[in-house]
Formats: sequence, C-alpha cells, structure tokens
Amino acid sequence: PFINGKTNDFSPAIIPSEPQKLFFSSSRITSTGINIHYATGEEFSDIFVSELDKREKWIVPKFVPGINSDVEEATCTFNQDGSEVYFSRARIAKRKQMGCEIYMAKKEGDRYGNPILIPIAADSVVVTHPSLSADGRTLYFASNLSGGIGGLDIWKVTRDSDKGEWGKPQNLG
Repeated sequence: PFINGKTNDFSPAIIPSEPQKLFFSSSRITSTGINIHYATGEEFSDIFVSELDKREKWIVPKFVPGINSDVEEATCTFNQDGSEVYFSRARIAKRKQMGCEIYMAKKEGDRYGNPILIPIAADSVVVTHPSLSADGRTLYFASNLSGGIGGLDIWKVTRDSDKGEWGKPQNLG
C-alpha cells in the first residue's frame, strides 16, 4: 500500500547490485511537475524509490535526488552498479508538452548529478522509455523516428565501450 496509490504507478526498475531498492514512475500528488499531463489528467510523473526496511517491508517512496524537475520524468533504467541512470524527460515549450528525450545522470554520493541529454534525434521526435542492456552498451527505447514502421517503434543505439559515444539509431521492427 505504500507504493501503489490511486494515481499511475508504472515502470518498475531495480539496480542489479541493490535489489532492496525499487525505483518506479508515479504521478502521485507529491510529484514536482508544474503541469497536468494532457493524456492522463494527472500530475506530471516523477521517479521515486522505495526500500525494504529491516522487517522486509517497503517504506514510503521518496524522490530520487537529482533527476526530478518541474517537467515530467519517467521510466528509468540503470547500469549494473547503479552509477548511471537513464530516464525519459518531457520537453515543454510555452507550457505545452512536446514529447520526450532520454537523459543520463551519474551517481554522486547519495544523489544523481546533473542530467545529460543523450543525443538520439532532433527535438521534434519522441524518444522515450529507455532500457539499458546488462553490458551497458545497448540502449533500447521507443520512438517515432523517421524510418519506423508506425507510431512508436522499438529502436536501439549501441556503443563500443561503456563510456563511448552512442551510434546511429536502428529500428528493431
């Protein structure tokens, strides 16, 4: 009951090295977003985390420090040790939602540092719902990039090393 509420709670994720923490997206009233989502009629979502306490009960969720803002953040994924988080962030122009982009933030102590945009596509394209492969070299996502089959397709970008530049998007259709 501490995790699931009356609003949308979705996209659960764990850090493989820290399975006692459950990260998820939620549009609960405590979200930091300044607008209401046009499709759901709820608050903009943010990314929250709940942890198992000593009695193995989930504690009340809290914000993930460093990545939530006054726009919508959702659907996070982590590298194996949790030192990097990838997540979707809405793009807003003149208080109108314009789609999403994927950002990455590095862990700095107990919080994540300033998010950095992963440059996958032009700003008029939706790039959302990231999922990072176990080796950290392939990032899967949904997008309406040109060359897709229709609507939001599943795409991927790859890199040669954990710190390398991301390559050109490939449609998995």
